[in-house]
Amino acid sequence: MAVVPDESITTFFPEPAADDPTWAKAREGMARWLERSTLPRARAFRQFLNQNLAALPGRAALAIAQDMRTADFYRAHFEMVVGRTLQVLGGDLRYEVATVTGRRPDWPARFPSGGVVVEATSPAVHLEEEQKRTLLGPVVQLVERLAPEDWSVVVYRLPELGPNDSRAELRRFLEARFALVPPAAHATRHVEIEAYLDCGGVHLELIPRRIAHTKIVMGPGVATYGDDTAARVAGAYAAKRAQVRDVAGARVLAVHGGNWSGCSAFDGGLLGVGEDALSEPAFVMHRVGEPVFTAVLAFPGLELTHGREPVLYRHPRATLPLPVELEELEVRTLASGRVIARPSQLAQGVFPQLLGDLVIP
Repeated sequence: MAVVPDESITTFFPEPAADDPTWAKAREGMARWLERSTLPRARAFRQFLNQNLAALPGRAALAIAQDMRTADFYRAHFEMVVGRTLQVLGGDLRYEVATVTGRRPDWPARFPSGGVVVEATSPAVHLEEEQKRTLLGPVVQLVERLAPEDWSVVVYRLPELGPNDSRAELRRFLEARFALVPPAAHATRHVEIEAYLDCGGVHLELIPRRIAHTKIVMGPGVATYGDDTAARVAGAYAAKRAQVRDVAGARVLAVHGGNWSGCSAFDGGLLGVGEDALSEPAFVMHRVGEPVFTAVLAFPGLELTHGREPVLYRHPRATLPLPVELEELEVRTLASGRVIARPSQLAQGVFPQLLGDLVIP
């Protein structure tokens, strides 16, 4: 569908004055790219941001948009997603209301059935990806330049070439292999490229859609980070308890699991079960009393413009009631050492305006 600007929507990210139909340059951040690019993808994503930011309370929208430009774009984006998710479920939001100790949890929310305070955390995944790509230098930048424009690339292995080493063999190989890749719109599966050249090994995976403003979405050394997502989840839970400890009533932690995570990482990090099980999961069972967080609102597999419906992980020791509107999500908890899952009670299609794919002409 074509993206038609809605003049009634506050323009947090205005359209550029000059025509610049180009993708992101090396080391260019998302906010800077959105300021200048006139590609359909950039226009659609600006509208996506403007629509969702405009739906939030005014002070929250201004603060989050500012953070997108000047701080961590991805952390601010997730804060927006969490706020909009609560609204889609029927919540009336406030933003960073100070507690008696001066802490400011992100989203106090009032639902028809009751209140809850939600703190959002994104365990540094995107920031680490960007930093890693920046450090990897000319070899990764060569892949970024040569890869097809409408695909995303996961880099598992590339030759370790120094600044004085020739990249001619690698360039010829990449040009030949990328020339065989069809337009993403016509692809039905991922494309894997793997070979051993005289200059070193190559292993790439191409995904038939643009996930980010850069073609490369994960680089060597970062491409396997999903293996420790369970530990990241548990660490984020421990780090955020102090932020809400003095808040009365039910408290929920919203956690970004990263682009590639699934429920397995949250099962392991929160409940200590499954293939990603931690020996010391976040939901500690041997203590007594009410846990700090009544539940975790998990966002597995969340990308900038796409994601599955979030999942509510109920702490097995928690007794405080949650708004029934949150309980309509898929609920997972622990009983007798195994995961008990109850499917979502929401009608299909509740979230597409927030987590559905952007359709780009």
